[in-house]
Amino acid sequence: MEPTVTEAIAAKPAVPLNASPLQLISVAGLSAAADWLFYDRPVGISAALFLIAVLAVSAAANRKANTNELLPALVVFGASVIPLIYSFTPLSFLFAIAGTALSVQMIANPRASWAALIEHASKLFPDMIWRAIADFPKIFHELSQAKDGALIKSAVGWIVPAILGIVFISLFASANPVIDDWFAAIHWKSFLQQLSAPRILFWLLVVAIVWPLVFLRNRADPVATAPKAKAAAFSESSDLFGKPAILRSLALFNLLFVVQTGLDATYLWGGLQLPHGMSYATYAHRGAYPLIVTALLAAAFVLVATRPGSDAERSPLIRNLVYLWIAQNILLVVSSVMRLSLYIDVYSLTYWRVAAFIWMLLVAIGLVLIVARLVLRRSSNWLVASNVISLTAVLYVCCFINFPLLIANYNVTHSRELSGKGLPLDLHYLVSLGPQAIPALDRYAQIRKDVPQLAVRAAEDLVVEHRLRMEDWRAWTYQDWQLARYLRARKTATTTGG
Repeated sequence: MEPTVTEAIAAKPAVPLNASPLQLISVAGLSAAADWLFYDRPVGISAALFLIAVLAVSAAANRKANTNELLPALVVFGASVIPLIYSFTPLSFLFAIAGTALSVQMIANPRASWAALIEHASKLFPDMIWRAIADFPKIFHELSQAKDGALIKSAVGWIVPAILGIVFISLFASANPVIDDWFAAIHWKSFLQQLSAPRILFWLLVVAIVWPLVFLRNRADPVATAPKAKAAAFSESSDLFGKPAILRSLALFNLLFVVQTGLDATYLWGGLQLPHGMSYATYAHRGAYPLIVTALLAAAFVLVATRPGSDAERSPLIRNLVYLWIAQNILLVVSSVMRLSLYIDVYSLTYWRVAAFIWMLLVAIGLVLIVARLVLRRSSNWLVASNVISLTAVLYVCCFINFPLLIANYNVTHSRELSGKGLPLDLHYLVSLGPQAIPALDRYAQIRKDVPQLAVRAAEDLVVEHRLRMEDWRAWTYQDWQLARYLRARKTATTTGG
């Protein structure tokens, strides 16, 4: 008789964790290190040191690479951590943890393909949500079945006595003043004050993060299948995405884009007077972001319309219309950049507006890559990989740009006080950028002899904030070190009267 589904699942062997007591100790050690480095402390180079410790522990627990095969993993890890050492930002931290996850996989699977390594590394992050809780019972089961399982069984056997013992001692201390005096001589209060609910949650969060990296469990690469039913959904006989529909769409879309591009060329590039009551800033702001959404939708349509092997993809007319439309989309992105630039000229620069510029650059690169894919007749996987590489490269470069200083310098230079146009300098926003804005504030004070006292006080408050932060070596970053050098030079120049 064949087994039932339930019996088959029950009979399926569980994936072994190959756990050891040393791994548990390592997780506890990393949690203690995180507490020492991060809890209620400023974060800087301490983040890079912690990731180095995580990589070392994970490599010791899961290493399968020989000495020569370790070098690529170390190169990837080093490249991902350098931005974090330069400046601790969400973006540099994202690169660092992604590089750490990928390096761990390279050490554990030295002969795997890049696609498999990236897939396994990406799966580590959702595993951080639940893996520690799910693995704990399995670990104790495996360790108790191992050769040295007697020690684990003995340790587990002490859990209940220890908990009840603490309860009883507490009861005795509350009932017996002598015992209470004994415990009063021990400084429990200072210890208990540090042991708070947020701190316990912090430990649990660290355990959840490092657990999948220490107890590494790779999945087999899934077999890539393309069901015939899915292919049939975009069959050549489909009226929805057939050749005639695509041809008409491209003709209409090109006509619409010509109108939009013509208007931008007239008002933004040609300098024609705008309708009454509308400023260039208003015109620019209303169009910058919707146009980028339009370009993204256009790119999505092109990908569907020119899917490899389709009649539309082989049609010379459709391909030429696609080239024309993508060219118009690139002009659209350029127009969006000009709109945003006009708006910034009036209303100054912010983090979100810098992010918009970067986003527009990525959209333009994506459109160019679509053209390259059509001309070179590459696959969709090539297009996805190329976009991922371009995205990674752009964001990696962004890790080394001092955005607070860039924004502060731009706003000071283009303020009404210095340039004679635009809005007055927003000192409150400048101060909100943090200590990196100090050089810009100093330059503003040097040029403006009647500088408000608010700017002077704000700059000094930021200097104090930076010095307090740099008193703890854990907060060191290259960017902060550069600022510290600047502040020392400024102090020397002030002292000598320079």
